[in-house]
Amino acid sequence: MIFTLIGTVMLGVTAASLVFIFGRVLKRRLPRWLIPVAAGGAMMGFIIWSDYAYFARTAAALPDGMRVVSFQTSTSMIRPWTLIAPPVNRFMAMAGQRTHPDWPGYVLTELLFLQRWYPTRPVAQLIDCGGERRADVELDDLAAGEPEALDWFPLARDHALWQAACPDPADEPPAG
Repeated sequence: MIFTLIGTVMLGVTAASLVFIFGRVLKRRLPRWLIPVAAGGAMMGFIIWSDYAYFARTAAALPDGMRVVSFQTSTSMIRPWTLIAPPVNRFMAMAGQRTHPDWPGYVLTELLFLQRWYPTRPVAQLIDCGGERRADVELDDLAAGEPEALDWFPLARDHALWQAACPDPADEPPAG
């Protein structure tokens, strides 16, 4: 956040300086309002660009093998441009999947919750593909016993997490 603030201020100073230099090169007196308008316009443009570019920049920087599972947009009255087209300000990425031979139909995955201006939060999830449910887990929980002892939450088949983690039986090659 501090780098965005520093970049915004520096861009405003640069825009104001360029307008000032442009006036000197032309040897003409420019309107007095032009320098602050150029600085403010450059800073607003950068903030708006930064809002809309966050998701694309961050998702592109994810390591290979990670994929975006879902995302959320937000609006704010203090950022009126978001009322027209809400930018993506947080999303969930799935790091990988593991299965256990003793627990068919269960998939263990690590999710990363990424949100602008907040630290990334990793959460391990156990997904019961047949039971359409999920549970937040610690790896020690799984070593201690059966997955049935966990606190389960419903997970619909049309949810992006279920679709990303659970294989579609139609996609699997035939046995034999």
